[in-house]
Formats: sequence, structure tokens, C-alpha cells
Amino acid sequence: MTGPTVENRTLAEQVYEFLRGEILSERAMPGSELSEVALAETLGISRGPVREAMGRLRAESLVDVRPRRGTVVASLSKQEFLDAYQVRVALEVLAVREGTPKCTPDSLATIDALMKEMDEVAAGNDEEGFFALNRRLHHAICELSGNEILLDIYDRLIARMVRYSHRSATLRGDLVSSLAEHQAIVDAVRRGDAEAAGRLMEDHINIPLRKVKSLTDAQWVGLSVG
Repeated sequence: MTGPTVENRTLAEQVYEFLRGEILSERAMPGSELSEVALAETLGISRGPVREAMGRLRAESLVDVRPRRGTVVASLSKQEFLDAYQVRVALEVLAVREGTPKCTPDSLATIDALMKEMDEVAAGNDEEGFFALNRRLHHAICELSGNEILLDIYDRLIARMVRYSHRSATLRGDLVSSLAEHQAIVDAVRRGDAEAAGRLMEDHINIPLRKVKSLTDAQWVGLSVG
């Protein structure tokens, strides 16, 4: 890892954002050690901001503290993936069922604009851009529910799941199929069919979940993340 340029912002915040980016992108690989001393020396700062950043990363389950090894990047667990997706299914199905009757023309216009952008990046086979828009679309659909507690829990769950984005994309398959699944959900919302929207959302999110369940532990470890 190479250090970021330190600016006149909160040092702990900068270190946290830098390390979080390294972990989520898997430039800092699971199991690799994160030494407070080495990081402080690399960044040219004291250990205090590094220690504070490490605390935030531990709270997000992005790093672990192991005996005799210190702080290491947390492993990408197959079981955590399954658990997170099960919770995501429950939250998003509830959100779309509750939100469909409340959908306003303005909300639908926002969703349609995101769908249009997704279509454009899919045509260019821009996987990273597609899944960034995908996260914004799912968030917009969850917002329809008007349930602030649900949205807060959902946002924190998705922040934790970002680390699995590459694996999820690999499992899901081609962008055209994913786009068609999203369009079917949006069409159900548009016509006010909450039950259909919920069923389609459940089927959509369950695709990578079902595939991971069928993998052996060895296949999970070897799953491409490129």
C-alpha cells in the first residue's frame, strides 16, 4: 500500500477513509497485517489517528485483532455473505412493498433516470459504473417506504456489503439480465403492484445468494474477484 497525501482535515478521518478504500478494493488483501507503527511512519503522523481509524474499521468488521498478529484485514466469509444477503432480502422486499403505494411521480422520475443511466453503462459494458448506479437505484427504491429506521439499517448493511461487490457481480452474471430484472421491478412499482414488486425484488436479490449456497468452501475461496 502507498500512503495518501495528508491534508488539513481530521487525520483520523483521512486514515480511516484511506484504509477503508484499500480494504474495500482488496488492494489490502484479507489476512494482511495493518501495523499501527508502520502506517504512522508511512503517513508521517502519530499513532493516535491511526489507532482511532482502526477502531472505526473494527466497528465495521473490516479488520480483526488477532493474538500475536495484531490488526489484520478481516477475511471475506462465505457465511457473512449469506447472512448479509438474507437480511438484505428481508429489508428490500419490505421496503418495496411498503413503498410502491407511496411512490410519487417525482420519485418515479428519479428511478427512471437511474435506469436510463444503467442502460447506458451496460451498453458500454462498464461493470463498475453499473453496480455503482445499481446501489443508488436500490437505495432510491428503499426510500419509497418512508421508513427512516429501515433506511438507516439498510445503509449500514450495504456499507458493510460493499466489500463483496466484486464477488456479487461475478455471481450475478451479465449486465443485460440484471438490467431486465431491475426494469421488471420498476414496472411493477409503476403500476402499483406491491406484491409483484416484492416478489421480483426477492427473486433478484436471491440470485447470488442461491449460487453461493451451492459453492463449496474451496470454490468460495477461489471465486474470482477481478
